[in-house]
Amino acid sequence: MNATPESARIMMEVIRDMGVEKTVGFKPAGGVRTAEDAQKYLAIADELFGADWADARHYRLVLPACWQAC
Repeated sequence: MNATPESARIMMEVIRDMGVEKTVGFKPAGGVRTAEDAQKYLAIADELFGADWADARHYRLVLPACWQAC
């Protein structure tokens, strides 16, 4: 099953609510096919954790379908 913005929000809310956002990261699996899709997931992370949270330690985003198109 691919990630959806709704499921990503729930997972990131759990990370936030448990207070583990400094040691736990997030990687949406599948479902991210375009730069616009990626922006949706990043916007959720920014909203919940602040703009500086989505870095190499906490956030992994793989866009194989977008590499050629972007």
